[in-house]
Amino acid sequence: MFPKNPKKPEPKIPDAPKISDLDYTLKERKENYGDFCDIATTSQNLKYVISNSNKFLKLSAAKRESLSMILHKIARIVHGNPNYIDNWHDIAGYATLIENEIKEYTTTRH
Repeated sequence: MFPKNPKKPEPKIPDAPKISDLDYTLKERKENYGDFCDIATTSQNLKYVISNSNKFLKLSAAKRESLSMILHKIARIVHGNPNYIDNWHDIAGYATLIENEIKEYTTTRH
């Protein structure tokens, strides 16, 4: 006969990240990007400059966000490793997203 109440295995709960794992990630990011406070200051200064343009608020949310992310990546480049290719790749990606948005908008308007 079969047992009436077979015991179900307890679900495995993943281990929480160890602080050493987090420390490793932060160390690695600092090596590639530079000091976070320096990046934040430069990024916010750059964003302040463009946000004071008379046409900034007329941009779509996507264009404003893309510019914001590009400026953040620029801040990482000037404070961290300028040869870290991911930053350059991300800048190209954000610019391409907007290029695609513009192409889609112009083709649907004609």
